Amino acid sequence: MPRTIEYWRPTNGLYHATPPGIAVLTQDSDWEVLNEATGFYEESPYPSAFKGQVYRALNYINATPTGASLLWNLYTTNNFVDITPSSLGNNVQSTNQPMALNQVAREIIVGTGPGPQTQIALNQTGIAPQAQTQWLTYVINSSPHWALDGVPGNGGGLYGYLERARQYANRWMLLFDHRYFRWSDSNEGYFNEQSYSGHFSISAHNIAITNHEVAAWLAGQPLPHRLSDAQQNHARLATIVALKDVSPPSAGCSAHVRWNPTATNPLNRIRPPAIGLAHELLHAYYSCRGAQPGYDDNHYSTVLFEYRCVGLGPWDEAPLSENALRKEWWSYACQQVPGSDPENRKAIGKRISYM
Repeated sequence: MPRTIEYWRPTNGLYHATPPGIAVLTQDSDWEVLNEATGFYEESPYPSAFKGQVYRALNYINATPTGASLLWNLYTTNNFVDITPSSLGNNVQSTNQPMALNQVAREIIVGTGPGPQTQIALNQTGIAPQAQTQWLTYVINSSPHWALDGVPGNGGGLYGYLERARQYANRWMLLFDHRYFRWSDSNEGYFNEQSYSGHFSISAHNIAITNHEVAAWLAGQPLPHRLSDAQQNHARLATIVALKDVSPPSAGCSAHVRWNPTATNPLNRIRPPAIGLAHELLHAYYSCRGAQPGYDDNHYSTVLFEYRCVGLGPWDEAPLSENALRKEWWSYACQQVPGSDPENRKAIGKRISYM
């Protein structure tokens, strides 16, 4: 057979020949990989170990309370999730990005600005209608500057200082790995093409937008031209974050996950490869639910897409996030990981930054 897809189910932790389940490409006789020297894809043997690597990783993830909830929700979703190998970095792709967004984010990112769904969400906040404009103005001017390379809160104290230092050391270790900067399709973080600087401040980023300007924006007018593009995007992000808990979901969409569990992925040196798979599956989960606050990649809203997945900033300590899984990894998953799999059998700390 030229191509084999099997379906992993959390009900018994096994592959099945037919749906339902998380689809895994386990064999492909027409497999191609990118030749980094030429920039062209070339025929290559399908990685024979991939089927077993995915099987073990999914069962490790399923051993944690957070992972079990994640995988059950992916198993029962009306949308489709598949996992295929990547010879480069890990990534995820939503099949319909606008439908992956929650409805407030969809109005603000895809549409012309706040619309009826944003107003419905504002009404759900409990803020009196006559005070909603003033409240949102205050929120926008008080919101931090969220950035992919930012540290949006590290818990404070000595632990926070040490953890930040450790993660920055890991980050700069990757800087000297020549492979990483060639991975233009990687969206797992630590470094990417968007920025290499560090932002440590979580103080308010006051763009001095006025009540009148916010009222006009809510009424369908564009944001004021006196604001720079970055300041306008700040207002959009701050609004999406402010309404994140009251925004209704969209229909959602399917998602493609690409995973590289091998030593050619340098991120596997600093966190279990299975955590890398879980990161992408968390993205897939929020896309399937229509609950994404931002676009997948290369967009001003991608910072929210990543913060929600990792559990950073506005989603700090979120129950269904990479950080929630990290907290449980040693106590639950590692009890299932044999000594012959040292990359996955290790304790890991809280992730305090995306990059």
